[in-house]
Amino acid sequence: MAFKNGIDLSLKYEDYTKDKATKTLGLRLAYGFSAVKMAVHKKAGCSVNNSDTEIGISINPGVDVNSSNNKILGGDIALYQPVTNNLMATFSAGFTHMNRQYLSTYGLMDGNGNIYYNNNLTVRNIVPVKAGLRAFLGDVFYLGGEAGVAFASNRNTSFVYTPSLGFKLRNGLDIGAKYDNYSHRLIQDALSLKLGYRFKL
Repeated sequence: MAFKNGIDLSLKYEDYTKDKATKTLGLRLAYGFSAVKMAVHKKAGCSVNNSDTEIGISINPGVDVNSSNNKILGGDIALYQPVTNNLMATFSAGFTHMNRQYLSTYGLMDGNGNIYYNNNLTVRNIVPVKAGLRAFLGDVFYLGGEAGVAFASNRNTSFVYTPSLGFKLRNGLDIGAKYDNYSHRLIQDALSLKLGYRFKL
């Protein structure tokens, strides 16, 4: 139930198929706020017009999702192209530095049942190149998703996808959060803030 005063009350049930002991039943109490009231510009702040193409730069401080002690600092340059009044195409390239490395150990089993262990250090420096979409659900609030390739040291190349959310403000500020998920076992997933600024081309 969502009430007019912003209170959001619901009951939820979560079931994880891999382990029957992880089923949960919970009460969710939340508060919703209106993104429409945060800016006076037109919905989504974009229209299908080449003059509305923007370039943005951002810094992305964050943490390794497996260890909050491993601090991360990244940055990117992005191109934003309106597709509809509520949708933008995004193209980005960046650089991410992990503060620490870990020893990653995994085992391989041959046909005779023998297990061989492989030890490698996780990657510290990553260059992700991605494309995606950003959908506006109000004047300033957006949900985004990108996917692409991450290039790392020692020829470790990985698929990466990045869901994100945030606020695109009229004064050019772009503030949000993003989650980088890498398919390569030596590249750690990251949760980061996005502090950016956009310029019209």
